[in-house]
Amino acid sequence: MPQISDSCLSLIVHGGDLEAARRRFEAWVIQFGESNQTTITLNKVIATPLMEQTITESGSVLIDWSKLAELMQSSNEDIAVDDFEQGYWADVNQIVTPRKLSSDVSSLHRDLPEDISSGLNWAAEKQFCFLISALSPPPPPPEYADEPEADPADSTETDDGDAYESEMENGDRMGANFPELVDKEVAALIQARNSVVAAWLWRRYAANTPLASNQIRVDPLCLFCSAQEPAPGNATNSESQSHTVNNPEPA
Repeated sequence: MPQISDSCLSLIVHGGDLEAARRRFEAWVIQFGESNQTTITLNKVIATPLMEQTITESGSVLIDWSKLAELMQSSNEDIAVDDFEQGYWADVNQIVTPRKLSSDVSSLHRDLPEDISSGLNWAAEKQFCFLISALSPPPPPPEYADEPEADPADSTETDDGDAYESEMENGDRMGANFPELVDKEVAALIQARNSVVAAWLWRRYAANTPLASNQIRVDPLCLFCSAQEPAPGNATNSESQSHTVNNPEPA
């Protein structure tokens, strides 16, 4: 009996435009399923614009995809990488707020509670790549105008209401199971010594923009590819718009 499971795949596609990125991503997902001898159905695809610059502790620089590929390869070849010290466990939205930002990394280190700072890497020579996304604000609650009570015999209105509630419940389930699918305004690559510093760098960068108070999400750097390349990981330099693409698929 075939088994059905839900999962979510993420990929950064650089070069081309949004439609080219979407086509490249869909082809990659299907190829991924074929290589694993599974049938994949695309349920939902979320595309997010990716900034062309990498934000670092010393400033912002244009993304060099070739160097980024080399960095990822060297990181994968390291004998020991402590995921805990990178700080993905930290709730950066609670720790680094836009209202009160530390003046520098040293101050940030001192300002943190001991139980948080002690678990993070603070060695400046040990840097990691993070993908930070500025989340879209939640939609406002719907406003319902006063209307006369519906006639119980009016099955059309009842069916529409049931369909709406079913759609909302499905959306809530997808968001709960796959938080990567929350709508995002923009994503950025950040190079920093831990996730808290990465969040602090983003807050400083976005301080005078409309994204200053948006909630953020911190993820490890996922796979990436060129919109024209046949396989992920063979990246080339590009100044075209890039996107992160997320998809949940039953396999």
